[in-house]
Order: sequence, then C-alpha cells, then structure tokens
Amino acid sequence: LLLLEDKESKELTDAQKALDEARLQFELAMLGKDITNSVYNNVQSGNVSSMATYQSRIVAAEAEINKWQKLVDEAQNAIDQLNTAQANVKASGDPDTSSEQAKVNTAQATLDSDEIKIAKDDITRWQNEKAACDAIIKKWHEGITETVSGNEVIGVVSQEEFDVATANSARYQELINEKQAFINNNPDKVKAYEDKVKALSDAQKALSDKGNSKENSSNSLEVQKNNWAAELTKRKAQLDVATATRDQLLTDISNELNLDYKLDDLQKQRDEIAKLQENAVGASIDAPISGTITSVTVKAGDEAQPDTALVTMQPEGKGFTMSFSVTNDQAKRLSVGDKADLVNSWRYS
Repeated sequence: LLLLEDKESKELTDAQKALDEARLQFELAMLGKDITNSVYNNVQSGNVSSMATYQSRIVAAEAEINKWQKLVDEAQNAIDQLNTAQANVKASGDPDTSSEQAKVNTAQATLDSDEIKIAKDDITRWQNEKAACDAIIKKWHEGITETVSGNEVIGVVSQEEFDVATANSARYQELINEKQAFINNNPDKVKAYEDKVKALSDAQKALSDKGNSKENSSNSLEVQKNNWAAELTKRKAQLDVATATRDQLLTDISNELNLDYKLDDLQKQRDEIAKLQENAVGASIDAPISGTITSVTVKAGDEAQPDTALVTMQPEGKGFTMSFSVTNDQAKRLSVGDKADLVNSWRYS
C-alpha cells in the first residue's frame, strides 16, 4: 500500500525525551538530603510499604505523642496547682500560737514546782559554788604567783581565804550528797519529774511546729514543685523525641512514595519505548486483508500522524453492492459520497 522513509517516529523521540527526564528526576530525588538509608534501600529493592502499613505506623507515632503530651500536661497542671497553694499560704496570716504557748507555760510551771527539779537545780548551784571554793584551795596549794600592777605578789590566796573555802567546799558537798540521796531514794518522784520534762518538751515542740507551720508548708510545697519540675523536663524530652520520630516518619513516607512514584514513571517510560519499538513497522506497509481501497488520506512526502488513518479498505466479500439506471439529467445531480435512503424497504429481503 505505502512505502516509508527510514526515519525515527516523533512518538519514539518524545518517549525517549520523557525517559531521560524521568531518569533525571528519579536520580535527583534519590540524592535528596532527607533520604535515609532505609528509604533508599526500600525503593531500590522494591520493598515499599503499603498504604495500610504507612497508616498504621503514623497512628502508632501519633499515639506515642499523645501519651507523652498527656504526661506533660499532668506535670504542668501539678506545678500550677502547687504555685496556687504557695500563693495561698503566703497570703494567709501568721498562725495563732496562743493555745500552744499557754500549754508551754503550764508545763513549765508544773516542772518548776517539782521536788526533783528543785533538788537538781540546788545540786547544780551547789556544784558551781563548790567548784569556786575548790579553785581557791588549788591556788593556795600551788602557791600561784600573780603579777598585779607590775609587782610580783607571792601567795595571793591568804590562809583565811583558804580556810573559808575549805569549810564551804565540805559543806556544799554535804548538801549535794543529801539532795542526791533524796533523788536516789524517790524513784517514783524521779519518774514523775521525767514525765513533766517530756510534757514540757512536747509542748515546746507543738509551739515550734505551730509557729513554723506556715514556713514548713511553703517549704514542703516548694520541694514538691521542684520534683514536678524535674519530672516535667524529662517528660518534655520524651515528647520531643516522639514528635521528632513522627516527623521523620512522615518525611520518610513522603520520600518513599515520591521515589516510588518516580521509579514507576521511569519504568513506564521504558515500557512505552519498548512498546513503540516492538510495534514499529518496516519500510513498507502491506494490506492486511484482501479488498478494495476506498480512500487514501496522504500523498508522497507527507508525515504520518499517530491515530490517523492513511488508507481505508473495503474487505473483499463484505458489505453490499447494488446497481440501477438513471437518466443523464439525474446523473448530473449525483456525485460520489452522496447518501441515499431506501424507501419501502419492508418489501425487500
């Protein structure tokens, strides 16, 4: 039917350009700075995840973020509540310690009137007095030399002072022994005295605790707040890690899908070229059937266009023909391609 010049088709040329562009885009995408080794290997090996897998991984990453966000909010709320409590404590007045002070006064008075307490106080006083006498006695025995106004004086303790000190020391010791004997011989009174000492100590502690309650409460709140602040720092760090993991996951998924799309486009271009090369005809086009050429749409030197018929054929033995006679005048009004309609077609088989 037709003879063709040996020339590469425009379709194949365009397909080759598209292939080159697809290869360039794929290689540029593979060189992106955000492309991780796992994404690179998955795309190269054809091991790209399904959308269901992507969705599952994103949901898990979001759940991890939500978990740490709730823990961060919990810690922040605790700190806010402690700040409010501290402000309330600071705004409150000083505690009323009158009741506790009255108990201290009562306990002190009860203890001061106790026989064992009085005896112990007497012993302490007499021991101090005796110690002063014993010091004088010691000086007399040692013959201490003292300097007074630049003059050396020998034996500053006189015999009279020594004698008085000796007598008083002995007397104080007797008094001490008597009081100590009284204490030793009255264990019940000693026990009662010890109970009064403890009662006074307890009353003093209650007074101190009540007086320091505001400060102690504030200090306790500060300790709790510091603990929560440390916990908040840890939880925020975990939240940052979870967020960064989610963001990296989204980046990896986007890159993986993009690369897979570009690789698929590259393969499609290769397949298109292979298809065009496979379907390429030789230097001549032969009629695929027996029949009659009814029209030719090209002339020598034309360039064939895709999807455009070059030759139309009527297959041999197919279709219908008919003939009829007309007058010369009627023939003048007819030309090839005119459409005719049958009338009374119901009469014909």
